[in-house]
Amino acid sequence: MLTSTQGLAFNKCKINGTTVYQDATCPEAVETIAQAEKRKKSYEIYFIELDTLAKKGEGNVEKRKNKPAPEPTITVREAGDFLHHGSREERIQRELEMHQRNTIQSNAKSAASMTERYNKQMVTCKGKIHDDVEIGMKLSVFGNCLKFRHYYTLTNVVTITRENHEFKLYLYPSNYPHRVYLVDGVVVELR
Repeated sequence: MLTSTQGLAFNKCKINGTTVYQDATCPEAVETIAQAEKRKKSYEIYFIELDTLAKKGEGNVEKRKNKPAPEPTITVREAGDFLHHGSREERIQRELEMHQRNTIQSNAKSAASMTERYNKQMVTCKGKIHDDVEIGMKLSVFGNCLKFRHYYTLTNVVTITRENHEFKLYLYPSNYPHRVYLVDGVVVELR
């Protein structure tokens, strides 16, 4: 049996989760290659519009709030009068011990917070955490189920609605991808 290559085939189909190109009609309703190319070209116009809005700071721009500053720990100087008694070496030793206790407490809080976040993520994502963003990923997975998602700094999100479709651009200051484009809640482009 001969199979068609992408260049000669007319239909792009998903069969058993695999993308195939064939001349025959797809068993399920999927778009033709020509329709896919036309859709991608129309999306590109909207991606340019999203980029322009992001540069201008206009449009429906949502900025995520920065995390609140961490609670201050007790500094060595605020600890009390007991630090001022004894020899210089004894005072230095007490300051070091207090600093070590503060560091241990801070690390324990941080570890507990990260463990709690991870456990919530595992429940939300039903145990499936993704290493990175992928084309075809749904917004709920993109927003909640990426392994390193909490470490990315989101600059902003630009949203427009055109032709009854919602287009979103998630901007990050660095890292790949720098720009993540979604259409109707599905990741369609990474740049």
